[in-house]
Amino acid sequence: PGIDSERIGFFGISAGGIVGASLAAADPRIKAQVLVFAGAPMADVMTGTVEDSIADSIKGVMETRKWSRERVRAELRSRLRTDPYVLAPRISRENTLMFIAHDDESVPTRTQYALWYALGRPKAHRVPGGHYVGVGLFLPAIISQSQRFLGQRLGAP
Repeated sequence: PGIDSERIGFFGISAGGIVGASLAAADPRIKAQVLVFAGAPMADVMTGTVEDSIADSIKGVMETRKWSRERVRAELRSRLRTDPYVLAPRISRENTLMFIAHDDESVPTRTQYALWYALGRPKAHRVPGGHYVGVGLFLPAIISQSQRFLGQRLGAP
C-alpha cells in the first residue's frame, strides 16, 4: 500500500548496480535504473577484480584445482545464470543511466564498458579515477544526476 508500481526505480553502486541490473531484467515493475560502476560478465568481474575477498577466492580455486585464470573464467561463465550481461536484452536502454569509472580495478573498467555495450549503450557518464576515489569525490554529482534522471523517467511529483 502506498507504493505506485508504475514509478519504481533502482539506484545501485558497484555490486548493488550489478544486482540491480539483474533485478531490472527480471522484474517489470522496475521502470528506470541507475547503475554506478557496475560491470559484466560476472566471470570477468570476478576474475579481474583486485578486491581481496574475491581475488583470494579465485586464487584459491586456481591453486586447488590447478586451473588457469582463463579456465576459472570459462567455468564461471558456464555456471552463472543471473549475469546482467546475459540478461541485458531484457533491460530498457532508454530507462538506464550508467556511471563508468575510468580507472577501476574493483569492477574493472573494461567490464563496465562491456555491460554498457550489452545494454545497447545507454546514457552514461564517465567518472575520473577508480572505484573508491570516483565514489568518494563524485558522489554528490552522481546522486544529483541520478535524481534528475529517475525523476524524468518516473515522473517526479
